[in-house]
Amino acid sequence: MRVTEMSVLISEGCIFDLRRHERGSNWTDPEIVELLQLWSDESVQIELESSLRNQRVFDRIAHILREKGIYRTGDQCREKIKKMKLEYRRIKDNHKMRSWKFYDVMDRVLANRPAITYSSLGGAVIAQQVFQSSGAPEAYLQGVPAGSFGPASSGGFLFGQPPKAGDPLDIKCEDVEESMLNSGEAPPEMYYGSGDDQETDGQSLLEPEDTLGRAESTLNTRISPSGFSDLNMTGSATATTLAAGGPVSHDTSDEPRKEGSRQQTSVRQRKRRRGGKTSWCHGGGRCGGQERLDKALASFLSWQQSAEERLLSLEEARLERELQAEERREQREERRAEQERQHELRLFSMLTGVLLAVREGTQTTTQSDPATSPLARFSASLMTTPAPSAPSSSSQPPPEAPTTESIFNQETKKSQLTSVKACKMSQNALETLRGEEGPGNSVYLSERGNSIRLHEGILQEGYIQYGMDRHHDTDNPDGIINMGTSENKLCYDLLHKRLTKPDMLHINPSLLQYSDWRGHAFLREAVAKFLTHYCCSPNPLKADNVVVMNGCGSLFSCIAAVICDPKDAILIPTPFYGVIIEDLHLYSDVKLFHVPLDCEADGKDNRPFRLTVGKLEEGLQRAKEEGLTIRGVILMNPHNPLAEIYSLKEMITFLEFAKRNALHAIVDEVYMLTVFDESVTFQSVLSADSLPDPQRTHVMWGMSKDFAMAGIRIGTLYTENRDLVEALAKLGSFHGVPGTTQHQVAQLLQDKEWINEEFLPENRRRLKAACSYMTGELLSMGIPFLDRPATLYVWADLRKYLQESSFEEELSLWKCFLRHKVLLSCGQAFCCSVPGWFRIVFADQQHHLQLGLKRIREALKETEEKMRVPDIKQTSEESQSQ
Repeated sequence: MRVTEMSVLISEGCIFDLRRHERGSNWTDPEIVELLQLWSDESVQIELESSLRNQRVFDRIAHILREKGIYRTGDQCREKIKKMKLEYRRIKDNHKMRSWKFYDVMDRVLANRPAITYSSLGGAVIAQQVFQSSGAPEAYLQGVPAGSFGPASSGGFLFGQPPKAGDPLDIKCEDVEESMLNSGEAPPEMYYGSGDDQETDGQSLLEPEDTLGRAESTLNTRISPSGFSDLNMTGSATATTLAAGGPVSHDTSDEPRKEGSRQQTSVRQRKRRRGGKTSWCHGGGRCGGQERLDKALASFLSWQQSAEERLLSLEEARLERELQAEERREQREERRAEQERQHELRLFSMLTGVLLAVREGTQTTTQSDPATSPLARFSASLMTTPAPSAPSSSSQPPPEAPTTESIFNQETKKSQLTSVKACKMSQNALETLRGEEGPGNSVYLSERGNSIRLHEGILQEGYIQYGMDRHHDTDNPDGIINMGTSENKLCYDLLHKRLTKPDMLHINPSLLQYSDWRGHAFLREAVAKFLTHYCCSPNPLKADNVVVMNGCGSLFSCIAAVICDPKDAILIPTPFYGVIIEDLHLYSDVKLFHVPLDCEADGKDNRPFRLTVGKLEEGLQRAKEEGLTIRGVILMNPHNPLAEIYSLKEMITFLEFAKRNALHAIVDEVYMLTVFDESVTFQSVLSADSLPDPQRTHVMWGMSKDFAMAGIRIGTLYTENRDLVEALAKLGSFHGVPGTTQHQVAQLLQDKEWINEEFLPENRRRLKAACSYMTGELLSMGIPFLDRPATLYVWADLRKYLQESSFEEELSLWKCFLRHKVLLSCGQAFCCSVPGWFRIVFADQQHHLQLGLKRIREALKETEEKMRVPDIKQTSEESQSQ
């Protein structure tokens, strides 16, 4: 009967509104006390245990709680009681310390009950109600032992007597503010179909219409002290009266009733009663027989018990998972705090090392010629640079300390000297710490090994912080947004579709064996044809002149190793991609000599950071005067981080400068296809009819930027110098690319239809939209930037947010961005000569850009507030002095 009735109710939508209810969480102790006072009432417990559906009981509990100023729904009350039962059973079953403040109350209600099964009590009570109300003969119930339906006082209560209504609940509660109990507004009510449109449990069985008489179940109705009254309790009272041998009044008259209760009975209830009458009374006066009833009840109760056990196990598993997740979060926070502390210690150690070096350099300069001591020159540059000053006032030199003019007594402008010394400070501040006196040296490593192990630039440090706390939309929404690493994250869908086609899955034995260390012949042939087409070379490029390695960083390292000796140097304009320092120095011990570019426009073509041949000549002259051997010059087009696009005419003049001075020209064109404005044309040096010095011109390109595949690790070099190719081939065994990856890259480069019709147009469209969004937001914030239609980033000027023009202030602003969970790349990571410039990457999904820019605004707002405080103090001090 119960299963049939429940299926009917569910099908007609009368039980639940099929909406996901909110679980009863965040209860305060006083609210729980009020809930337990109502729930532990004897009449409420009788009604709960005598019915299979108890939604209306908890709805009435919620109604009374609302009258007391506690706004909870019936489902929240029921879920809270369920959780408290689960907690009570967990504590009791595991024999844990019973320090839970509500344990004694729950134990009084749940533990001190006689062991009476539902089948011997509840089922019999229902059966007794059915047959008594149906007019069944008393002989049908003969043979049932007295008291088999439970004691009369219990009302069919499964677990014995609950606490009396008058008994106080001995619960120790924490003090809670009144505002937590009575918020000014009630939360929105949640309706689940309980009320008049739901039948009273078991009532359809007690009111057959025509053939059977209607039973009046109004005797001995229990009314709780809280005002609870329901037909469920009426049914329980009727069962109690029957079990005690008391009479039950029946109205056997066939005349139609005229009471209001019959007029209010809905059509839906009459249909259900007819269905119940047909299913229970089919076949005669005995209504189906005792055996069928027992089997149905036993089957249903068995199912109910198994369902409850499964529910309890699922709840326990869920709570255990939540506990484990909370423990993992706490461990993650502890690790993060420890890593931040270690990071601060490293920065403090760096500062200490710089101060020690300055102090020693000051002492050395008073005893020897300053021009003979590199450390003294470095100290002097720290002490005499006006903008990027030394970290503390204690590092200022005595009045007799030599100045940089005694070191660089050349015909160079003062502004250029200042920018050179700023570059040296930003580059050498980290290196000073890594010497013999640096902390953390390992006895197992050589001096060079310790230098490599301890070397850590700002770009690497920022990426380490990001790796420990990466942002994820669902798993870690408060993680760091990476707007500092130049990666294209806009085209994963296009690449996934192409890289999963059948031609990419080809495997043959040659791909699994050693290959030519310059790269497989089929890949070098594909690269030569690709560069011929997209670089617009007037003549076909030769595959024998191509070298393939695992990234352009490996190519930089190997080229420096074969064209330079240790301690030699290569010219490079600043700012530049800072990782090139590690590419050249860690393996080959080759240094970079900076040619600083002025951030202010020179007035000729209004281009900040303008590179000219004259600046290259001045840089080369200064390097020679310092006794350095310059072997080459690095040129980037499009530029990183300026995003500048140099014309072919400008590039030819730079190559002619290299030829005049017998320098190798390493041309980095990894962004050559990442130009997203149709009005701007990029021209590769390979498109020239002839190069000034083909034997010393080497062009690099890779898959990381133009094809958004930084993880594939493919870098290519094209050079006509056969000696250089042979030397690089010897080093290729250290930097090889897997054969399967070479096959996939070759297939991709040969698919011109996909590149020209699908990938490049869509990639450029998305990059242009992202760049427009980023530049628009920067304009709205009043931040100047270089507006260039290429690469994946913008070079932004944040100098107005520095309290003073120093690299310490720039580093402080960089840390402020990190604290606000957004990673940018500061100018000193690119050896910029002027502090305050930052590279901001825009090649990401728009919702990530929005979140990152929101955090940038918050960091800049915090910085502005800090800048106002010293101004206010200074103004007040001036007014007091006046």
